[in-house]
Amino acid sequence: MGVATRLLGSTHSTVTTGDECMMRFQGFLTFRDEVKASAGPALRSLMENGVAVKVKRLAAGLSYNTCTFSGPQF
Repeated sequence: MGVATRLLGSTHSTVTTGDECMMRFQGFLTFRDEVKASAGPALRSLMENGVAVKVKRLAAGLSYNTCTFSGPQF
């Protein structure tokens, strides 16, 4: 997950999608969870609802994978 920030003034009380610009990329967050028995059915359900799911290993020997979702919800 990418993380970006932007400083807003003290009088800025409501955040809108219009504020999602001029942000500074800070880095990535990664999460590591063991694969759960429900992963297969959950991925199948996403794909059946028009969400493209891509899971790939980053490099040989690494103990985590990346997932990319795309579709009308994303």
